[in-house]
Amino acid sequence: MYIIYKKKKPKISGLPIAIVLLTLAVVMLGTFWYIFLKDNKTTTATFVKSGETKPVAVEETKTLATEYFTIKLPVTWENNGKKNPLATQVFYEFQDKKKNNDGRFLKVFVDVIPTDYPVDQVLTVYNDGRRLIPGQFSDDCASFNGAPKYNASNDANKTWLTSWQGIPFYCDIGNTWSQIGVVSKEGGYVQAMEGPKKEKHNFFFVYSDQNIRKKDKIFSDAINSFQPL
Repeated sequence: MYIIYKKKKPKISGLPIAIVLLTLAVVMLGTFWYIFLKDNKTTTATFVKSGETKPVAVEETKTLATEYFTIKLPVTWENNGKKNPLATQVFYEFQDKKKNNDGRFLKVFVDVIPTDYPVDQVLTVYNDGRRLIPGQFSDDCASFNGAPKYNASNDANKTWLTSWQGIPFYCDIGNTWSQIGVVSKEGGYVQAMEGPKKEKHNFFFVYSDQNIRKKDKIFSDAINSFQPL
C-alpha cells in the first residue's frame, strides 16, 4: 500500500509585497514631483479672490505750485507759466515734456474764466469748496443725440450748447483740438474754492491729449490732487 503525501505550498508572506508596492509608490510620487512641481512657481502663488483687482503700478508724480494752488502731475510735466491770450482767459499751462508725450497739456484758469469755452468731453467733479472729487468722463459730445453736423463754412455749427448728467457745457463740434473740461453741478465750469489762507478764487480746468495713446487718468488724478492756497 502506497501512501501519497501532498506537497505543501510554501507560505508567501504579505510583508515583502507591501514593501515593494510602497517603494514603487514613493518612486512614482518622487518622479511626478521632479517633473511637474519642482520648477513650477505657481505652487507658492498667492491666489486673488474673485472680484478683487490686481495692484497696478502707480506713476511717479511731483507737486507743481503757483501763487494760487498746488497740483500733482507726472514727474515729466512742467509749468509753462501764466498765459493771458485773451481778455476772457487767464490760465496756468502745464505740459508733459517727455519725448513723444509732449502733446499733453493742462490749463488751469484762475478767476478770469470763459464760460462758453468749447470742449469735446467733460469730467464731472464734486466740489466741497476745498477739494475736488473726480466723477465720470462723458463720451465725445459730437456723438450725443441731436448733435449738429460739423460744417467748416458755418461758424454757428462749430460749437453746440448741450449737457451731460444735467450739467450744461459747450460742445466743440469741430474737434480741431480734442479737449476735456471739468464741470460740476455746483458751478458748471466755475469751481469756487477756498484754501487755508482763506482766499477765495474761481478755477476752471481743461486737459488735452494729442498723443496716440491717450491717458485721461492723468487728468482725473491731477484734479483729485488739486489744492487751493
